[in-house]
Amino acid sequence: MERKEHAPDTASENLDRREFLKGAAAMFGAALLAGNAAEAASLLEKAANPEEGAEKGPKLSFEFFFSAHLTGADKRGDAEKVKSADIFAPESIGMDEELRARFQDVADGKLTPSEVAKNYGWPEDPEYGNEISFLGTLRSIHNTKVRLAFLDPLPDHPIARETFEAADRSTEVNLLEESFPHLTEVFRRGIEEFSRTQVKREEYVMSRIASLASDIREGKLPQFKAKQDVRILIAFGAIHTGLFRALSGGEEDAQRAFSRMPFIFGYESEAIRRSMLGKEVTDDLAARAFMERIISPMVFARLAGSESQPKIAFLRKASAKLSIGELKELFEKMKEKYFDPLMSAEIVKTMLKTKGVEFPLTREELEKAAR
Repeated sequence: MERKEHAPDTASENLDRREFLKGAAAMFGAALLAGNAAEAASLLEKAANPEEGAEKGPKLSFEFFFSAHLTGADKRGDAEKVKSADIFAPESIGMDEELRARFQDVADGKLTPSEVAKNYGWPEDPEYGNEISFLGTLRSIHNTKVRLAFLDPLPDHPIARETFEAADRSTEVNLLEESFPHLTEVFRRGIEEFSRTQVKREEYVMSRIASLASDIREGKLPQFKAKQDVRILIAFGAIHTGLFRALSGGEEDAQRAFSRMPFIFGYESEAIRRSMLGKEVTDDLAARAFMERIISPMVFARLAGSESQPKIAFLRKASAKLSIGELKELFEKMKEKYFDPLMSAEIVKTMLKTKGVEFPLTREELEKAAR
């Protein structure tokens, strides 16, 4: 867990406290859109923690919990963190108002995760899609009585629509007809497009954090009026560490933790993070990210239900043994078999064996192979 403190920004020290709070969310959003993250973080700090002699109210403390969300097991770390939180803000992209209300019902003990899953037609143990993250979160919050906050845009918001559309376009490729170099270039462009939507999304989330802080300070959430300290836990996928950087850019005591340390980013996540920071996604990284996308379902299918971090670590270790030329050769051999899952898995196993890497068949073998 990291803790970061900075010298106070005194630019707004003479503002009337109540008037500042009324406009804090709007000012914060404007600062973000102007590209001034430091000013935005300072505004949020002043909304969260009043100066000496100002209007009394609870001190807000924030903790970000970052994890993968590729399997249900990835969400297990949320449960321990939620126990000490007053407000829990889970990643909620794709959740409409009705589903958000059902999440609060589960937290309040009025519904069980299974009842929600049945109502929405989700399998009890989904293998892919938002249902994995949703069910994992529901199981973490069940009957905790924690107050939930939803920071992501609703599904019909332009930023949410752009996110979904960019994610869909990243899979719209013809593996059988296009060449390896062309596909990796298309994949790179897809990563860059998706990254742009995530920058917008993080700006939106930060403006919602500012609004939440103002609501607590103004007494709009009466259950927290009498509290001296309000602890807010925010759980997002690990590519969104920019949220922590933005919040800790002022003098606020912000903390972050990861579901596992050291936390391993897959090649695709690494490429997205680099692009979000305006850094180049190299040809090498694009090719490895592309092949990771193709090969990873084989690893996840064999070891369904287990945490994704060891699988990602294994994929990175295995990929590092292969040159780009060998990855292209692997792609062509799988293409000859029309990417049949069983045949493709055997092709991957055979090539890795020539590099001294054994394909893991059990969780124990996976943990050992990933070291």
